Amino acid sequence: MRPYRVVCLGNVLVDVLVKPVDRLPPKGGLLPVERLEISVGGCASNTALALRRLGVTVSLWGKLGKDFFGDFALAHFKKAGLGTTHLPRQKGVSTSATVVAVDSRGQRSFFHSMAANDQIHWGDLPLKSLSRHRHLHVGGISFSPSWMENPWPGC
Repeated sequence: MRPYRVVCLGNVLVDVLVKPVDRLPPKGGLLPVERLEISVGGCASNTALALRRLGVTVSLWGKLGKDFFGDFALAHFKKAGLGTTHLPRQKGVSTSATVVAVDSRGQRSFFHSMAANDQIHWGDLPLKSLSRHRHLHVGGISFSPSWMENPWPGC
């Protein structure tokens, strides 16, 4: 196998898009919508998928939970041809997810769960292997409180 040219490290998640949402339902109420969709999202995974579509070999580094969303995301990434060796699944942790409420004008509002993205720790990552890659893309870690408390080792 040829080495990956790019490592995309950071937030990996599943988006649940709800369309259209022009108001919230009353407490305990129901609001019918036209459409619900599920897709992968996150800065690191979106960049990895875009680069892969351009023919670049990419390894995606992050963390997923051992749950339905993790199954969904991992299957999507493997089908796209991303390297997923460093995308471990952690038991007892949910895969990070965002509910995206899209109004009739296309404006988005977000409900986000940090979950597995907040469980990525420097000690989990094979940082010594980075020299074998041509580029490191870090995406979305500024959203993670644990990463902000402990920035890049040696900084």
